[in-house]
Amino acid sequence: MIDNILTGHHSEVLGVNKRNLDYIYPNNGRRYFSLVDEKLRTKEIAADLGVPVPRTYLTFKDFRELISFEDQIKAYENFVIKPNKGHGGHGILIIGDRTANGYLDVHENPLPFRKLKRQVSDILMGAYSYGMNDTAVIEERIFPSSFLMTLYPQGLADIRIILYMEQPIMGMLRIPTSLSEGKANLHQRGIGVGLDLSTGKTIHALYKGKSITKHPDTHQDLIDLELPFIKEILDICKIVAAKIPLKYLGFDLTLDEKIGPMLIEINARPGLEIQNVTQKGLLEVLKRV
Repeated sequence: MIDNILTGHHSEVLGVNKRNLDYIYPNNGRRYFSLVDEKLRTKEIAADLGVPVPRTYLTFKDFRELISFEDQIKAYENFVIKPNKGHGGHGILIIGDRTANGYLDVHENPLPFRKLKRQVSDILMGAYSYGMNDTAVIEERIFPSSFLMTLYPQGLADIRIILYMEQPIMGMLRIPTSLSEGKANLHQRGIGVGLDLSTGKTIHALYKGKSITKHPDTHQDLIDLELPFIKEILDICKIVAAKIPLKYLGFDLTLDEKIGPMLIEINARPGLEIQNVTQKGLLEVLKRV
């Protein structure tokens, strides 16, 4: 099995330039990017369609709003801080249990109120949005389903589905590791597990650029598992995609312990590493749509 098909001479592999010139620029009008680049707008669209999304607890748009930050935040036992216009998992802080002086992260490291306030300040200053002023979102922390907990309990695994012309064409499960600090993003050292979208079965796993068969921390088997709710996941993607005038998209969802499939965010420029994870070139699939 080839670990990195992107570096080889494979005619069906989609590269960055071809993705941009042939699929993103012609099909994703820039004036509509904010519908998915801004997480609050994406959640509003999804919620109007009856699609489950994490509840928004608080938003901070201005430094003056931080005067009462500690009093406002104390109302919540656990939550997630994220930038509204962030990308790639950067700037996201997952908050676990509360303590006398603040909170704990998912690895039980202390997070005093001043550190949380500094994170929100960094978001407002644009530290995770290319220097542009941003909004800090305080939202519900999702507690993963038993299936995802079995794979790795300290963090949130998610499902990335690529859609073209409102049709799901490729998917992978992304799983956190001890090195990824609870995040599932591949470039932050999460694991990618390719999916057969017709069955929900896992077909190939990639970690730090190499094929694996077991999770490096939990030693859980990763191949030939059946992802629950695959039909519902794909239906959510198609329902939301039909309402967004962008035709090449990456959907990120997860499985909540009580609700089931939940939409986290959408990306107008989804990455290409999914081809290494599934060991299949995107061009091969795109040509059939």
